[in-house]
Amino acid sequence: MATPFEPRHGDPPPLQDLPPGTLLGPWRVERTLARGGFGIVYQGRDPTGRAVALKEYLPAALAHRGAAGSPPQVAARDHAAWWIGQRQFFDEARVLARVRHPGIVAAVDFLAAGAGHVLALELLPGPTLQELIAQAQARARATPSRSARLLRESTVRSLADEMLRALAALHRHGVIHGDLKPAHAMLGPDGRVVLIDLGTVRRIVEPAVGGRGGRGLRGEHGDRVNRPMHTPGYAAPELLHAAPVVGPATDLYALGATLHACMTGAPPPPAQTRQQHDTLAADLERGARGYSPGLRAVVAQCLALDPARRPRSAGALRRRLARADRRR
Repeated sequence: MATPFEPRHGDPPPLQDLPPGTLLGPWRVERTLARGGFGIVYQGRDPTGRAVALKEYLPAALAHRGAAGSPPQVAARDHAAWWIGQRQFFDEARVLARVRHPGIVAAVDFLAAGAGHVLALELLPGPTLQELIAQAQARARATPSRSARLLRESTVRSLADEMLRALAALHRHGVIHGDLKPAHAMLGPDGRVVLIDLGTVRRIVEPAVGGRGGRGLRGEHGDRVNRPMHTPGYAAPELLHAAPVVGPATDLYALGATLHACMTGAPPPPAQTRQQHDTLAADLERGARGYSPGLRAVVAQCLALDPARRPRSAGALRRRLARADRRR
């Protein structure tokens, strides 16, 4: 994921992971699960034996620590970006505390621990949707057939419905996910799809008079702090602006790109590329020909470059998807 914390020449080396056995608040670290722009995710366990995922705020491009438990060292030039990132980390914790939904990863606790802040989350078994797609691609290469479908259409429709329910819950609370993609959708213990990684959650901003308005990241180092956070291919074109106007349609674009990946194995071309030369219709016709025209039409509508041409809400899209003809 592109973030305002991307490394540049001369940046410190990546942060050290905490070794197994380290205590973060009441949790004992067992192993590292993932590393990202905002920090490191561990598997931990509390004194009762309950396993959790521990998300530690430590953006590697802004800080380094010499030893486990030592305070992170942040260069003066990066203080603004550090504090803005921490505010976003706090925003993620606040949103997860307010929005309780089976399709959104549950927060267990949030506290200062070690030398920083830690967000404890329910531990999901996975895999991620990205891993499911990769597994389907591997099967397709191993056993070529006449089928042009990567995942079954019924599976794609079910995944879409579950993700839309979760997005609707976020939107009702006045926020969007902001970085929906297959890597941020994981299977829960009962097989449900759960949205994870709300580190880019944004407040919904309605356009002001004349279509201008919105909020961007602000700081004294504008080029370092004000860089939009997005994943090319999944990011709606409005996210490419420094002060984007965002709303439910922004997440629905990412949902369409996620379904595109489920059907073809890859997201559509980045929005800025499509704005110059749009091949989406031909890409869907060629790469998703094994799926019904109705499903392809829904995906194309989600991926409209103009937000006004996308479905007006997650609920409207669920209804549109239910009505879409399944016949090929």
